[in-house]
Amino acid sequence: MELTEKVRQWLELLPIRVRDSSSIDIAIQVFHSLRKIHCCHRCCLRFIGCRDLSLYRASEEELANAFRAFDQSATEESGAPCTACLGALQYADTAAFLDPVCERLEKENYESGYVNLTCTIPISVMHRDHLLSIYVCDQLDEEAKCQWKNHAVRDPKDPFKAIWGEKLTERSGLKIDPSSPLRMTVVLEHNETSSEHLFLTQTKVPLLKVRKFKKGGRVTRSGDSRSSIAEALRSLDDTEARSQTPWAVNGKKLAEKCVSECIGEVLKQHCRGDDYKFVPAGREDANVRMLGSGRPFYCEIINPRRPVLSAKEFKEMEDEINALPSKDDVQVRQLLQVQSRAAAVREKEIHFVRIDCVPEDQHLAILTLNTQAGTYIKEFVHGDLGRTLPNLASIAGVKAADLIDLDVLEVDLEWPPSLMEG
Repeated sequence: MELTEKVRQWLELLPIRVRDSSSIDIAIQVFHSLRKIHCCHRCCLRFIGCRDLSLYRASEEELANAFRAFDQSATEESGAPCTACLGALQYADTAAFLDPVCERLEKENYESGYVNLTCTIPISVMHRDHLLSIYVCDQLDEEAKCQWKNHAVRDPKDPFKAIWGEKLTERSGLKIDPSSPLRMTVVLEHNETSSEHLFLTQTKVPLLKVRKFKKGGRVTRSGDSRSSIAEALRSLDDTEARSQTPWAVNGKKLAEKCVSECIGEVLKQHCRGDDYKFVPAGREDANVRMLGSGRPFYCEIINPRRPVLSAKEFKEMEDEINALPSKDDVQVRQLLQVQSRAAAVREKEIHFVRIDCVPEDQHLAILTLNTQAGTYIKEFVHGDLGRTLPNLASIAGVKAADLIDLDVLEVDLEWPPSLMEG
């Protein structure tokens, strides 16, 4: 009785007023017209403008009984997909729609109690709604027609999410929350009608311009992902055998391991992500050591199943990264591939210079520099064939200078903050 009363209220709210006919009479006429052409009861609610999502959650059988209280001549279910929604709302609460998604969720095993649900309805539903609205208008008398033209048919997406989301919560325990970082997109396709809208491109003056068209099949697909998370760290590299990022020439790796792989793979494994992006604050060559407090960087984990880790797990990851074995053998690159850069003067500041002689060899010295970010230290020392001026040789008044070893002692960036161990 409660459902029937709710339906009555929305039938009475249809904003069409005609002499000798009540709003509910017009609404029943609209309902009867749609049922004759095999529209489902949920789409009938859409066409009369129902905004009460709890009505859409009622089953088709329950809605049929409720409508039958107002229209005894209502047609029985034909078993065919709804003419308007093509089954998107009609079968939204069935196992055929729910099982593939629940199986995917069980397989991925996201650690979350909430999900942000979005959906894509078959594209042909859009023009079908418009054509069916014209059809309904033709069934009304002249006075009602004028008012019906200003009446908006409800978009099917919100009703679908209300129906499907409730069933998903019952099956998986995930609650629907638009602010959840775990996103799920349900895509519904209907192969038989996927090209219906193309008639709009074949008129004398095309009403629709289609640049690309991808043919789909009648399937129910689900996509899910979580917003990326970023882990902030500092890395120390006390070996000259490891590059900062993968180092390859002509598809052949010249360094067995790189800093980004040593760290990123461990983080990806613990967070159960699909991939990672390694973003350091600057970079050094493979034959340069990073000392001091390390180089700051963050690692973005793509689609993490475990977004929240404990302090203990972070310490375990740190120990695992530090325990990775290093290779003794270093493969040296014999050929240097010069990358083209635009010819331009790039001014950089050197804030501090100190040079300490090595007593054992008058030709050697230890040079300590404090420079602006982005300064090419090697080029400053050897002059880069005269392209870097001034350079160490020109300042010292010697014929030439070269660099034997280079260490980065510190990166002056107060990020990420240090964690004090208690």
